Amino acid sequence: MNKKKRIVIFGNGNHSKIVKQEVLKNKDFEIYAVYDFIQGKLKKLSKYKKNKINQNSKFYAITATGDNKERVKLVNLVNKKFKNKIWTSVISKNSIINKNVKIGKGSLVVSGSVINTGAIIGSHSIINTFCSIDHDTKIGNFSTISPGSIVAGKVLIKNLVFIGIGSVVKEKITINKNIAIGANSYVNKNCVDEGLYFGSPVRFIKSQIPNIF
Repeated sequence: MNKKKRIVIFGNGNHSKIVKQEVLKNKDFEIYAVYDFIQGKLKKLSKYKKNKINQNSKFYAITATGDNKERVKLVNLVNKKFKNKIWTSVISKNSIINKNVKIGKGSLVVSGSVINTGAIIGSHSIINTFCSIDHDTKIGNFSTISPGSIVAGKVLIKNLVFIGIGSVVKEKITINKNIAIGANSYVNKNCVDEGLYFGSPVRFIKSQIPNIF
């Protein structure tokens, strides 16, 4: 019988419930510790105080914060504080992933999602519940595809992109970095300028992205 891999979860907000659930369902891992990430600082939950961790400890790691930019800060802090951690992706046993799909370190694929042939998912990104990512689509680092979203084939989604719940992205579309797509949008044209887009069809709203994203 293979020994389970110890995984440390960084982040303890609402999104962490999903991460913990997917880890617990995955027979390869056991939760060794969970850290809160509050005001730029890490604090280990008292439940795991007996499990000793220091800067030289070796363990697997994944983030559990849904905010893309907060996830960048968290990853940078963990990289600085823990030298020997290994960022690992967590992929739901209830998702469908083609054999030649590439998924980067620290990313999460949640139950019910389908990722088709030739797709590439970057590092520390989230493919949430019941998403469909079609063939040869590329998704960058620190991006989030929200529940029920459909991304067609040969789409390019760059870093730090948020796709709102229930949105649809047409084939061969490019979405540049630092862009948020509002819920239930239909993206039928390239999104070039940084900021918030919304609507069916989608249109540019403003350059500032609200905190809710």
